[in-house]
Amino acid sequence: MARYPESAPFGRTTTRPWRKRGLARTKGGEKWTGEPFAIKGWSARARAIIGDCLGHIAADSYRRGKFLASALVYTKESNEPGEGFWGLAETVGLLHTKSKDARLLFWFEHVALARAWYAANK
Repeated sequence: MARYPESAPFGRTTTRPWRKRGLARTKGGEKWTGEPFAIKGWSARARAIIGDCLGHIAADSYRRGKFLASALVYTKESNEPGEGFWGLAETVGLLHTKSKDARLLFWFEHVALARAWYAANK
């Protein structure tokens, strides 16, 4: 499990495979959606390293802007964040429900917060 600096409200995170799809805009303003990358054949260790990196990014974004940047990452299969995102949000006390609707609202809010923060902090 990853350990985070005391300044972050994070004690640990789960390490789960993540699939990334870009949600940023280029300098010219056109939307870039990127392509998901497959993690088939990756070792459990490699997947854990990616999960740890994403956990550190989320911890830093929460410390700097009070949002989880990992909300911008979701699985190709479900088009939703993976268990690592939900586990992290629960572990640090940001999410207290198993309700599907409430969880999706939480995710959408963090996507919106992330987009707004990155737009204002280029």
